[in-house]
Amino acid sequence: MTNDEMIELVRKSAADLNEATLGLGDKATWSVMDKGRTAADQVAECALISGFAAGILTQKTCPPLDMPAYTAARTALATEPEKAMQTLTENTETLAGVIGGLTSDDHSV
Repeated sequence: MTNDEMIELVRKSAADLNEATLGLGDKATWSVMDKGRTAADQVAECALISGFAAGILTQKTCPPLDMPAYTAARTALATEPEKAMQTLTENTETLAGVIGGLTSDDHSV
């Protein structure tokens, strides 16, 4: 897979997720019996992971995982679906930029 193909896939995935979430309207923050994950929570997760992945690819190392901080950030972002979708778009573009700069040696890791 080429860098351009990877970029196309991450952009399409983010756009499709945002479109599906927009289609839910106020149901984006609904959860089954108030126990399941909301669509907004899943968008927030993808947004944060896109940013995390960009950092890993840039630094070529995985930083320590701070699950309590990640969970708090995801939970806060999920309360604002529009902000979560905007963050997903921004972090996806950051990730796309990083992917665009990968060399063939980077693919061999």
